[in-house]
Amino acid sequence: MKPPSDSLHSLIHALSPNEKRYIALRYSNEVESHYVTLYSIIEQQEVYNESEVLERIAERHGSVRLPMLKKYLEQSLIGILCDYHGASGSSWQQARILFVGKILRNKGLNKMTGRLLRQVRSAAEKDTNALTLLAANNIEVSFVNDIYGLDSSAIQDALYTEAQQAIKILAADVEYVHLQSTAQRLMREAHEGQEGRALRELLAHPFMQDGSPITFKQRITYTSIRSRIHVLLGETDLAFHYAQMNIDAWESSPSFRDEHAVSYAGALTNYYSRALQATRYDVLDDIHARLQQLSDESHELRLCKFQVLTQLDNVLALLKGAFHDSTERLISFEARLAEYERYTNHYIVRSIRAGFAYVFLLSGNWSDAHKQIAATLLDTHALDHVVTSMRVIQYAALFELQLFDLIESSYRSAKRSTRTKSKMSDHEKHMLELVRTFMLARSAEEVRAVAQQELQRENALYKELTKSDAMLSYVLRCWLISHAQGTSIAKVSVAESPGRQL
Repeated sequence: MKPPSDSLHSLIHALSPNEKRYIALRYSNEVESHYVTLYSIIEQQEVYNESEVLERIAERHGSVRLPMLKKYLEQSLIGILCDYHGASGSSWQQARILFVGKILRNKGLNKMTGRLLRQVRSAAEKDTNALTLLAANNIEVSFVNDIYGLDSSAIQDALYTEAQQAIKILAADVEYVHLQSTAQRLMREAHEGQEGRALRELLAHPFMQDGSPITFKQRITYTSIRSRIHVLLGETDLAFHYAQMNIDAWESSPSFRDEHAVSYAGALTNYYSRALQATRYDVLDDIHARLQQLSDESHELRLCKFQVLTQLDNVLALLKGAFHDSTERLISFEARLAEYERYTNHYIVRSIRAGFAYVFLLSGNWSDAHKQIAATLLDTHALDHVVTSMRVIQYAALFELQLFDLIESSYRSAKRSTRTKSKMSDHEKHMLELVRTFMLARSAEEVRAVAQQELQRENALYKELTKSDAMLSYVLRCWLISHAQGTSIAKVSVAESPGRQL
């Protein structure tokens, strides 16, 4: 697959300030080099413009072979990033590429990550290196967490990896003569965009049926794969069902569970995600208790508990209307983040901050809510569903803080962009129009009337969001009810909480 022409631009603009300072230090003795000039030019471009790049390089260095120069600069930057983040080794070995994959993945550069991981898979398959294959798959499987925010090619890569991983496990455990040829066809179809049919056919395989005669380890594998496939097919209830079966399988063998505690923690994390998607809030307290019982003996387990329990605490606070310790939990999160930030990808940090933003919104703490929303939107290149959700709800916080100039500025920007390609989602535009109507109301009674009208509309925004983003829908609905009733949002959130029974 040919890399996109602006992948180098994406990489450069995904660099953190500290990474840029380190790169500048490394390039300080090579300021006249062609590739350093290229780095400087692209860093200054908000949107990649190859004609401008060629023109400016020619002014300083004459004619150059830009594709080769870009490739050299990309490899140079990634090598420096590896040194900065502590990767060992000096060549493009499999382990080094995997490390690069993690760096790029954390920056949200999914296409570049997929390209590197395909190199790893290809080399590992020739060497039959199962551990390297597993490491590559684990990185790419994390794409599924962002599936609603990725473009089609990245989703296609994730589907391809899921099908490939499932088939490899099946081929290792089941003796079907035709399985290898079936596997090749399914992987090809998934990679060519026919992923729905390929995955459906995989589900229809005799091995994948409930009640098939398989071992305990195969049962864990089977339920995990089925849960992932149903996620990819948009079948949230079935995804939750098989995630729950997976946990039951783990719990049936305490000795195996304790021996493979990190994998069990991953299964609990998957179970938590599936429960949220299926709105099965009744199991969240149980998941919380099981996560707390995990030992702290390894860094992986401590990291998992830090990430998932912080998110889960926010979700439970939202569901139960329990906001009394929100500020203390945020302070604790900020303190522990310094320890774990290097190992926590940006998407997870954004997810945690979004959870705090929702908690502060529902408690009526508009200032802290706005700070957390702003923190999730710092990375202007991120396009996952957390970012799109925060871009929608930000206008509620701006309205409550009476930052009307920012609302009006966003409105004018949206109007200007209607003739070109707008960066706003339809949901964000809808929310902006609604909040601007609130802003233009001349009295509290008019605001109340607007809120009541929005609550009753058939195509109300909170109704449109119910299936795709239940938490955002709930927070938005509480905000509207608070204005419709003229009461505090904290009281509304307690009365309307979907988790009152927890």
